Order: sequence, then C-alpha cells, then structure tokens
Amino acid sequence: MNAPIASLIFAFGIAGLLYLDRQRAPRASKALWLPGIWIALIASRPLTVWVGSTPSGNAQLEGTPLDAAVYAALLALALVVLGRRRAQTSALLLANRWLLVYFGFCLVSVAWSYHPDVSLKRWIKAIGDLAMVLIIATDRNPLVAIRRTVSRVGFVLLPTSLLFIKYFPALGRDYDADGNVANVGVTLNKNSLGLTVLLISLVVVSNLRSLLTLTHPGAADRGRRLLAQGALLAFGVTLFGLADCKTCIACFILGTFLLIACGRPAMAQQPARVHTVCVGLIALAGLTLALGGGPGLIETMGRDASMSGRADIWPAGDLALAVAMQELMGLSQRPGPDELERLAEQWRPHRAVAARMLWQYYLGSRKKSRKEAQDGTQKGTKKNFT
Repeated sequence: MNAPIASLIFAFGIAGLLYLDRQRAPRASKALWLPGIWIALIASRPLTVWVGSTPSGNAQLEGTPLDAAVYAALLALALVVLGRRRAQTSALLLANRWLLVYFGFCLVSVAWSYHPDVSLKRWIKAIGDLAMVLIIATDRNPLVAIRRTVSRVGFVLLPTSLLFIKYFPALGRDYDADGNVANVGVTLNKNSLGLTVLLISLVVVSNLRSLLTLTHPGAADRGRRLLAQGALLAFGVTLFGLADCKTCIACFILGTFLLIACGRPAMAQQPARVHTVCVGLIALAGLTLALGGGPGLIETMGRDASMSGRADIWPAGDLALAVAMQELMGLSQRPGPDELERLAEQWRPHRAVAARMLWQYYLGSRKKSRKEAQDGTQKGTKKNFT
C-alpha cells in the first residue's frame, strides 16, 4: 500500500472512531476543544515544526512567534470561558489557594532569573496549562470531560503516529543519541512518544472499565463506544512496541493494575484500602532494591542498571584517556582507540566511572607538572638575579 492510499484510509478511520465514540448524554461542552487542542500540541510537536517553517534565533530558549501566537489565542479563549464560569472557577481556586501561592512565587522568581523575559513567557504558558485544567475541572462532569478530551486527542495522535512510522519514515522516525533508528511518530523522540501513548492509554483503560460497568441511559451507546475505545487501546499497545520504551510499558502495566484494582466497589468505597495497595507497591519496590534485586528487575525490562546506558560510555578516541592509560599502565606508546577498548573491557559495565577517574588523574598530573615548571622557572630567575 502506498502512502497516499494509507493516508486516506487512516483519515477515514480517525473520522470513524470519532463518530463511534460520540455520546448522546451527557452533552460535552464545546469549550473542551480548547484543552484538547492544547494537549495535542504539547503531546506532539510545536506548530512551527508542523508547518515546516525554520525558526529563527534561539527557538529552544525563546520559542517562535507562531507558537506564541497560537498559545496566546488559546489562552485568551480559555480566559473568556472561565470568565463565564467565574463562580465555579473562583470556588475551585479558593479551595486550592496554595496553587495560587505557588504561581505567585514563580512570578516573583522571574525577577532573579538569568533570562527574565524567557521566564515570564514560560510562566504565562504555565498559566495556560492551569486555564485548560480549570476548563475541564469546571465542566458539569469533570470526569467525563477529561475522558472525552483525552480520547479525542488519542483518536488523532495515535493513528497518525502509526501512519507516520509505517508510511512516512521521514516524519515518523529519527535517530537516537547512539545513532540508531527510533520510531517517534508525531513527537520529536521515542521517549515522548512513549509518554504520550502511556497517558492516553491509561485514560482509555479507565474508559473501558467505565463502559463495561455502565448502567445509566447512556448505556445505549456502549457497544460502539467500546469498539472505538478498544481500537484506540490496540493502537496504544502497538505503539508501545514500536516506541520500545520499556519504562512506559512497565508504568502502563502498573497503572492498569491500580485502575482495575482500586476501581472495584470494595476498594472505591474504602480509601484506606487504596492507600494500603499503593503503599504496599512502594514497599515491595523498596524491598526489591534493598535485597539487591533492582539491577535484575531493570535488566528484564531491557535496560541496564543505570536505566540510561550512560554508566558504560567509553570515549575510546579521547586523547586524555589515552595519555592517562599510558602513564598509569607504563605502556611504551600511547594506545589507540582499539587498544583502549580492549583495555577497558575489564571495567564493564562501569567504564564511564573509570573514564572520569582517568580524566581526573590526567588533569591532576598536568596541574602538578605546570606547578613544578613554574617553581623551577622562579628558582632559576631568582638564582640569576642573585
């Protein structure tokens, strides 16, 4: 199948899923499209990247005018919505006054920031995050609102990610830090893809659990909504494999267990039981680490014990390492990259630690040599003077 046909099929599929997941009652507020668009932009790529324009200046630090304009427009519309819900908004903010204290402190901290203008822009964007949360929280049914909002985002982002990876590799794939091909979908790196899939999939699991226990009049929509949510979960599971993010998979399994276990009536009506389950899981993880099972558990997830691979980084072409190795091992000549690789095999999987120690030795020995040279020069000068 070629890319244009695949795009057409996926477009019809996305429209079909949105149609199947529609709900007659309760009606969703049209204002929920604002947080939906906001989440979709944050969970994927900046708008500047989507339109293919080249950002000028330090875009990573300062952002781009296009992104700023879009976020500003969304924030302005959100403030209009919250203004119409001022009673609910005020009550919610007063009930969470420490959140206002936190944002107030963040605003004051702009004064001593290294980049006050950038800090102020990011504070305003954080206010946008808060505004979108308030739109959902002040809805007639906040739980239904967040489920619908995240589902809508998922129906667009997850199928599009699979489309990009399979049929538009220039968009859906990239290279990681080690030079390996990584599937990124609609995001900018595979970890972001894993995180996006994780958050959407957990909401989908909650939706499925709710639909399976649905008893009110909205149950008439259950069949087609189950089909739509089930398809979305299938996209999520597929993307978990393509993203190769073992941490996100482990978090998804744990989150699913908690959602199902804590959603049972016997647990939901007894918060103390929910707390006991959470504390028990934390205690189990701590006990595993205390008994030395941590590295083995992490390795079963496909990762090294450092969870990053950085503990075994060995820059075999580094000149300072070669000089330090030559001096410490009494080698007749400076070792090349291949020889350094062979000599460092004994330090796996902690070669990065050995590299830092060798660098410290190199810096210390050179500092000592410079000091001795300076002392010798000063003595010679003094002798000549006398």
